[in-house]
Amino acid sequence: MKKKPIITGMLIVLLLTSAACERVKAMDTSYEIQTVGTPDRNEAGEIIGDCHYQKLVFTNPNKNLSKINAYIEQACNTFFANGSGKDYQDYLAEVPAERLGELVDYPYKSTEDIENVFLTDSYVSIQMKSFWYCGGVANTNYSGASYDLKTGEPFKISDLLSGSEEDILSTVKSVYWSALVDHYTYAGMFDSARDALEKKTLSDYHFFVGEAGEIFFIADTYEFAPGAAGPYVFGSGLMVGDTCDGNS
Repeated sequence: MKKKPIITGMLIVLLLTSAACERVKAMDTSYEIQTVGTPDRNEAGEIIGDCHYQKLVFTNPNKNLSKINAYIEQACNTFFANGSGKDYQDYLAEVPAERLGELVDYPYKSTEDIENVFLTDSYVSIQMKSFWYCGGVANTNYSGASYDLKTGEPFKISDLLSGSEEDILSTVKSVYWSALVDHYTYAGMFDSARDALEKKTLSDYHFFVGEAGEIFFIADTYEFAPGAAGPYVFGSGLMVGDTCDGNS
């Protein structure tokens, strides 16, 4: 009878150890980057176009990481189904057969590549770079996607900063405008740039989170300045967990 407490205690230790091992296993954040899509070629095997999408895939996911994989897969599917990947296919299909030879020197392109991956114990944030050329002007843009590893859900800016939504928006808008003026200058921006910024809601801001926790914002090509000025990616100085009082 005296051995039962000892046996019970050992079982508890084993269960706790097993649970701890399971938690470690559940947070295996190993990943690989997969490229979906292959180049288009003419009858001679020469490349006349390239349409692809790079996606991050957690290779040993728990339930939450599987959710992130699903979100990324959905973004990839959207790219090909009704995004710039589909536009690329439409443009390529419209090229007359006698002009396909011209595409060997200047292949059409619609690509979405992973530029950076920032992974911590609490989040993964992905910076994407897109390139588009289907005749005419070539454009480059950036985008970001950030996910909470503990829930598997995408982060919103209001999840990363403290304060009322009104104060967060006011702070972000102030920081964002100062960065635009420093980069593009007043003279280099559209006359409507300030109005365009005033119309932005928090969900309209494109962002990703660096490894140190700094929030980076993205201004798209043509959004505030002529196309030649290109996109702009900048560190905001705002860190995850910062409190916004609307007076920044």
